[in-house]
Amino acid sequence: MAKSTDAATPLIVALGSYQALKQTKVIDQVIKLSKSSAPNILDVHSADDCAIKFDSTVFADRECIVKQCNPNDWHKFKAWADVIIYRPDQEDVPSHEELINAIHNGTVLCAVPRILHLIGGDIVPSDTAIIEGHDQTKIDNLVNANKRVIAIEELAAFVIVGENAMTIGGEGGSTCHVYTQDESGESITGPLPTTWNEPIPIEEILQFPMPATASHLDALEEHVDTDFVIADDVLQMAALDEECAENAEEVFPKIVACGRTETLQMQAIVDKVLELSGTDLPKVLYVGTASFDRTDRYNVCTKKFREIGCEIRRLDVSELDTVPTMDEMKKVFTEWAEVIMCSGGNTLHALLRWKDVGLDLLMKEASLKGVVLCGGSAGAGCWFSSLHTDSLRPDNMKNKEHVKNELSEEELADWDYTKISALGFVDAVCIPHFDKAGTNGVGREEDAERILQESPTTPAIGVDENAALVVVGNEALAVSGDGKATCHVIVPCDETGEMKSAPLPINWEHPIPVDEILDFPIPATASHLEALEEHVDTDFVVAEDIAQAISEPVNNNDHDQTNVDDIISADVSQIKIVASGNERGMRLQPIVDKVVELSGRDLPKVLYVGTASFDRTDKFSQQTQAFRDMGCEIRRLDVSEGETVPTLDEMKEVVTEWADVIMGSGGNTLHALLRWKEVGLDLLLKEASLKGVVLCGGSAGAGCWFSSLHTDSLRPDNTKNKEHVLNELSEEELADWDYTKISALGFVNAMCVPHFDATGTNGMKRSEHAEEMMKKDPTTPAIGVENDAALVIVGNEAFAVSGDGKATCHVIVPCDETGEMKSAPLPINWEHPIPVDEILDFPIPATASHLEALEEHVDTDFVVAEDIAQAISEPVNNNDHDQTNVDDIISADVSQIKIVASGNERGMRLQPIVDKVVELSGRDLPKVLYVGTASFDRTDKFSQQTQAFRDMGCEIRRLDVSEGETVPTLDEMKEVVTEWADVIMGSGGNTLHALLRWKEVGLDLLLKEASLKGVVLCGGSAGAGCWFSSLHTDSLRPDNTKNKEHVLNELSEEELADWDYTKISALGFVNAMCVPHFDATGTNGMKRSEHAEEMMKKDPTTPAIGVENDAALVIVGNEAFAVSGDGKATCHVIVPCDETGEMKSAPLPI
Repeated sequence: MAKSTDAATPLIVALGSYQALKQTKVIDQVIKLSKSSAPNILDVHSADDCAIKFDSTVFADRECIVKQCNPNDWHKFKAWADVIIYRPDQEDVPSHEELINAIHNGTVLCAVPRILHLIGGDIVPSDTAIIEGHDQTKIDNLVNANKRVIAIEELAAFVIVGENAMTIGGEGGSTCHVYTQDESGESITGPLPTTWNEPIPIEEILQFPMPATASHLDALEEHVDTDFVIADDVLQMAALDEECAENAEEVFPKIVACGRTETLQMQAIVDKVLELSGTDLPKVLYVGTASFDRTDRYNVCTKKFREIGCEIRRLDVSELDTVPTMDEMKKVFTEWAEVIMCSGGNTLHALLRWKDVGLDLLMKEASLKGVVLCGGSAGAGCWFSSLHTDSLRPDNMKNKEHVKNELSEEELADWDYTKISALGFVDAVCIPHFDKAGTNGVGREEDAERILQESPTTPAIGVDENAALVVVGNEALAVSGDGKATCHVIVPCDETGEMKSAPLPINWEHPIPVDEILDFPIPATASHLEALEEHVDTDFVVAEDIAQAISEPVNNNDHDQTNVDDIISADVSQIKIVASGNERGMRLQPIVDKVVELSGRDLPKVLYVGTASFDRTDKFSQQTQAFRDMGCEIRRLDVSEGETVPTLDEMKEVVTEWADVIMGSGGNTLHALLRWKEVGLDLLLKEASLKGVVLCGGSAGAGCWFSSLHTDSLRPDNTKNKEHVLNELSEEELADWDYTKISALGFVNAMCVPHFDATGTNGMKRSEHAEEMMKKDPTTPAIGVENDAALVIVGNEAFAVSGDGKATCHVIVPCDETGEMKSAPLPINWEHPIPVDEILDFPIPATASHLEALEEHVDTDFVVAEDIAQAISEPVNNNDHDQTNVDDIISADVSQIKIVASGNERGMRLQPIVDKVVELSGRDLPKVLYVGTASFDRTDKFSQQTQAFRDMGCEIRRLDVSEGETVPTLDEMKEVVTEWADVIMGSGGNTLHALLRWKEVGLDLLLKEASLKGVVLCGGSAGAGCWFSSLHTDSLRPDNTKNKEHVLNELSEEELADWDYTKISALGFVNAMCVPHFDATGTNGMKRSEHAEEMMKKDPTTPAIGVENDAALVIVGNEAFAVSGDGKATCHVIVPCDETGEMKSAPLPI
């Protein structure tokens, strides 16, 4: 690979020995410097039997190409080589100008120091020597000659990039050491760190052995009590810009305070800094005072921001000689920077220096202009009014490497944390590194609580190492860099004076008021759950309250009596509810879309009632997120605490006049219902519902609308400040609770079971416990709502909506015969609600004899012609058909018959097939009669199969004859079938059941009469096959019953697959056997097409027509053709071969 030519900086890897080239870290650095993933390696040595051993396979294993040559020939390869390993075995190496030029033009040179010195080229400062090994005599001689020495241990390397350098450590802790003289002429030394990822100035490296003056820590200690808060100073500043003063409330401050410096490299934290800056590539000013302006710390802090392309500047004020002028600092702070990043390190040192040079005031001014303030450790704590710090730690100084080299472990551990004042932008004590212990062996959390106990006037916020506290004005949130770490609030308990601590959630997307956050560790009073438990049997159903209000004065709620009467008499058919299994449902798009649709507005006005979650702002932010993202106007109504309750008039205005949608929060339903009853909000919610306001919510915000609900309101952590409870109680205590059933508002007469697919912290499954609860009181049906689903209720109709394409709702009812609970899931593919009464029938299975009864009629002849012929010689039984009409039907011209037979029900929604039905009807908007007997008159099937015709604007009627009590009179059926309808659509489903019912009620004759009058007969699956003389059917399939959901829920896969297709007679309008779903395979694993052919071999007297799922056979009199709904599907003709008797099949053109 060709080398890069854009470098003009010397690239040298000085080796402690050539054995260092076996070290993975060294190899990695060589390849990194080459700017190629597989650089060309030139190994330059004096002879083939070179005494200096080097194994070139270490590079070959990295897919590098390695070539070898002697020192006199290397220039032949200089244009090819990316890396030169220079290892002559004799010291008489001539000066090579070409080699020096090469390393200044992008070629990486690897060699031991003695070779580098022989080559020359001013690789390091003239007063500096680099040597391999630890020849102490040589080192002493060089130091005495006023040379600074960098000694490289055998397996280490010293990487030089121009005027910068870094150490690469090897096995066994190998590193480099710097030797120099102190002010007294004494030789001093210190090891170099091997943790750097980027080089720093060589001049800085050479200062590493120089300790801070002996008085450094003493000087700092004198300032432990110094007040660094600058608010008062700033207020006295005449120079404070008017712009700052005007915008102070809006933008001050924006802070990202991390637990440690390295956290500023974590993506979640970086993203938050960028977001607050308002730009993708903010201009970042780095202030490294706390780390004594060391470049290595600059590299660590700014790494991520440099990688994404941000412009970075640094401001060095740790030493007097580097401090810019005040004008220069002011310009970069208050005019240029969009982000100010402060390093970790010694906060007390930084605060002192900032105060000395006036930088503290500039930081205040910058914050008032909306500049983002960020940092880790010291760079986090500096923004607070005070902080818990290790500034007096012996090695917390500029050249900590020297201190660590000089002091014993005992001396390094002999120090205490202290509390110091800081800049005061956030009124709290900051405790960085909250989840770690210091080198003194004391945990930050433990010691901070000790210090706070001594001075409990200010709350504290602890920040775990991999987390950050984000502050925006008076609001804040915790952001986790690793998905686990968080922040913690520590406050004194008013009653005991003890410190209470609680972690902050890390799933917030928006900040919440700091005042709320500081309440987190305060537990609910001891009597809270006991008080709730007393109200488990309270009746919260609004209707009963209203009825009582008629005979008694309406208590302190001051509701107008006339209004109460209006609420009683109002039409409840307008109620609209979207009840989600958990709060997350209110952020899932399919559920949100349904709320918006029901509101009748593109951007409904949403009123959030967060009582169940104790009016916590984090819950408000989470649960209204989707609606805020859409641009909806959101208001919140806080009634959890007495002091936040608006007047009744104010509540009435927002609840019954302003809101299009009312969203109840998740949380503690019993607490919410009690509060609503106390303040009169329950009546207002009822009134709003009757005005068509959409009621929605998840968990508690779902169950509250029902007559009762299955609740975890007595769960120990279901309180306002659950974080404290979770922090204080053991797992056993948190699990020691039971679900309970409570009354609710009663807008839906059923028990709601939210979180139906979840298990509580008590280890009990909601679904199982709810069924056990219902066994004790089976009077009311229950509806279980899975976490990511919602039950949508519109008047007396309902349906399930899935937020994730899988979750659904379940109906649980007692079985009349056994008393056991029966459960069935609701389909999630409905587009329209169906009557709640139908939904509550879903878990009731067909009687055990249902399929047996059908099986007895497999050989029944349903052909209408034969019935009619029989009717001539015998009285027409209980159908009361007129004899003359029967004669007319017999003699009628059959050439007018019009049939559109689709392979499945979906065909009735495919446009080409729908168009053909409309065309045959002779009307633009035909009147459609839907006969849903085969699908047991289920409304969901009606909604699905008539969708296309309803969308066109056709008038639709339905004829229900599946159950005895729904059958109209014969005259009513005759009017709608033979006089009103232009199109009759038979549903899919169980054809045998439909044919039996039609024969029993006389509908078969009416269908024949309608067909002879030119009415178009259509349908899919069973609704296609019924018009033929016979059909291939799955009517004996175990789940082909009214409530298939129950069967699917109860039977195993093996039981569901244990059935056979059968051939049955049908109405006989077309003399052929119909095979719908011709291209499909049944749940028994049999292909319809193959099974139909096998069936015809046994009885080849009648031809068959197979209709693929998305196709239809169109019949007009004695003619027919295939129509494809998707441009591919078609119909097939199957007939026996006269010669062989085998079945022959051919597709029809489309």
